Formats: sequence, structure tokens, C-alpha cells
Amino acid sequence: FIASSAHSLLSIPLQTWRADNLAEAVEVKMASRTTQTPGVAAPGYLVWQVCPVAAKFIVYPIDRARMLMQTQWAPGAVPLHSNLEWHGFSSVLQSLTESRNIERLRAPWRGFGTTCLRWGPYQLLNLWTKDVLTDYVPSSSRDQHRSVYFAKKFLIGAAAGVLSALVWGYPLDVIRQHLATHNATKPALASNVILEVWQTQGMLGFYRGFLGDCTGLAIFRGVQLGGWDAVKEWYGKDAWHKQSMLSHFLHAQGISLLGSLCSHPADTIRRNVIRSGSGISYMDCLSSGVKMGGGYMRYFYAGFSARIASSFVNGVILECWDMTKTQGRGH
Repeated sequence: FIASSAHSLLSIPLQTWRADNLAEAVEVKMASRTTQTPGVAAPGYLVWQVCPVAAKFIVYPIDRARMLMQTQWAPGAVPLHSNLEWHGFSSVLQSLTESRNIERLRAPWRGFGTTCLRWGPYQLLNLWTKDVLTDYVPSSSRDQHRSVYFAKKFLIGAAAGVLSALVWGYPLDVIRQHLATHNATKPALASNVILEVWQTQGMLGFYRGFLGDCTGLAIFRGVQLGGWDAVKEWYGKDAWHKQSMLSHFLHAQGISLLGSLCSHPADTIRRNVIRSGSGISYMDCLSSGVKMGGGYMRYFYAGFSARIASSFVNGVILECWDMTKTQGRGH
């Protein structure tokens, strides 16, 4: 209900957000909800809002394994357990097994609470910002100005991703990574991580690595969000709606994987910067990681297999957003 109501408010065009017509716009939007067929729209909203969170819960252990593998060569990083002889993680299965042996049942979902707080609003903000920017940026003809058309789609997606991370997503992602990659001797509490970061690095600690992440984030969201809209427009509205849900998901998944492939090196470097703490630069992380990891490709794409396995949730969220918008229009 909260997600459905929030989407009703967020889908109001920005020009209506004034005191003289906001009440009327909200009334019209909420009234349109009540005119939908009882027993169809509400369950549909519930399903399409819960599905992405449930999918994230399922894949989170793999996502944590990815972060452990990406940051295993960070300068000054403390191993998962200080009493272990550290040789690094050679596979996703090893990182999952070792963390489970150390931390028992709670290991695979360590940091998931912060992920829940971050992930839902962050994804909603990403997609809503993308739609708002799309409405306000002048459109281009795909046939006459193909390069301009794709450039606009990419830049809109990139801007939506960076703005959403700046406003909401990035500080919580820093907290989540600290929880997921700290060794087992430290309490797995977000409050402890917040105090530690604040006392050692101040407010800037919650945005450590953000400048470097802007590159990877802009690439990923530009390809994912911009590519998603471009593919739908390439098919045409009628032809796209005739496609099956499986076809929609496969298109979304393929676009998300392409974005992940292009942005993973930048994501690896910024995660190493976060785990290394203050005083360690991007070049320090790069040189140390390449040396210890055994080459640029192994370092840049550490944990990428886990990202592939966990990335199906990206396809789910794109399709769920479109389904939610379609139901909101009563189609």
C-alpha cells in the first residue's frame, strides 16, 4: 500500500507541485486508484512490489560473496577472520563456505538489513528520476539522429543513477559494505559501523569512493536504464506489449549484464577504496590489487561470476516497474 501510494505521488508531473494545484492533482491520482477493478489492482501491486525484495533476499548471499572477492586485495584490509591464514578467495563457493564456517547461519545475510533500507527507495528513485528526466528532455528521432538519440538515452540513465546515489543510495551502500566485509570479530550492527566511520573519517567517510563510483555508476545506469527505454522504443509500443513476460525479462537481463560488464572494473576499485580506509588512494588500490591479484583482468573482474548469478534481480526490477506503471494507468 505504501509503495503504491508513493508511486501515485511520484508519478505526478513536477509542474503540478505547487500549492494551488497539488491538492487537486493528488485527489485525481488517488481517485484513479479507487476506480480500478477490486481484487485485481491491489493484489497486483502487492505482488510486483514484493517480488524484487524477495529476489534480493534470495541472491544476497551471492552478492556478499561478490563483495568479499572484489575487496580481498584491498590495501590494509583485515581478512574475514584474523586467526585464519589468508590466501584469498578463489571462487564464489569458497567465499560462501568460509564465511558460513566462521559466522554460522547469519553469515550469508550479514548486512541485508541495511540493504533492505537502501535498496527499495534507491531503485524507486532511480527509475522515477529516469522517467522525469525523459519527460523533460526534448526527444530525438531515432532514424534521423541515431547517435544523438542513443546519447540522450545514455545520459538520462547516467544522470538518474548518479543523482539517486548522491541523495540516498551511496551512504547506505558504504555501511552495507562495511558490514559485509568486516571480519567476524566486529559486531554486525549498522549503528557500530556508522559510529566508527563518523569518528574516523567524518561525514566524508560515508561518501568515500563516490567520485570514482560516478564513472562506474554512470556507465551501468546509462546502459541499463537508457538501454531499457531504447529497446522498448525500438520495438514500438504495440509490438513490445505483444512480447511475453519472459521476453521482457530476458531483454532486461541482457541489458543489465552489459552494463555490469562495462562498469565492474570501476566498481571493484571504489569498493577497495572503501574497505582500505582513509589515507589510501585509488592508485594505491589499483597497484596493490593488480600485483596481488595477478593481473589487471583478474583484479578488475574479481567476483564478476557472482555478479552474473545475482544480477537477475535487475531484470525483475525493470519489469516490475513497468508493470506497476501499467497498472497505475488502469491498462
